[in-house]
Amino acid sequence: PVVVVPTEWDATSAPEGPIVIGFDGSDQAAEALRWALSIAHDATPVRAVVAIDVAPWFDQDQPFERCPEEIREHGREMAAAIDAIDPGHRAEREIVFRGARQALSEASDTASMMVVGSRGLGRVAAGLLGSVSGSLLQGSTCPVVVVPHED
Repeated sequence: PVVVVPTEWDATSAPEGPIVIGFDGSDQAAEALRWALSIAHDATPVRAVVAIDVAPWFDQDQPFERCPEEIREHGREMAAAIDAIDPGHRAEREIVFRGARQALSEASDTASMMVVGSRGLGRVAAGLLGSVSGSLLQGSTCPVVVVPHED
């Protein structure tokens, strides 16, 4: 894993928040979740954030009202993927209706550490380092760990 610590970050005054993992069901996200669970102390909260990107003109409640079964199914799929890695439910699961960049950026404000895979399920154009991880590396207020996928 590669760890990037913001220059203004101070361990003595950093929030004692959770380790937050960006999870999209990809193999890279699975590696990130495994890594975070393996390093977290028993008392450290761990939270897997699943971001469901919706059209920007919808407010947060509209997608569920318009597509309730699709959203429930996606939630079940993500929960099953997380359960396969974390059957003991060590990590809290959170589904948010925002783009991954925005959701994880907001989560970084209270996190002690952000953990993401090197690439997710986004477009191939994101290249070797995904656009979400790249965005976090540039704008996070806490350390960001990018976990590569072991082939």
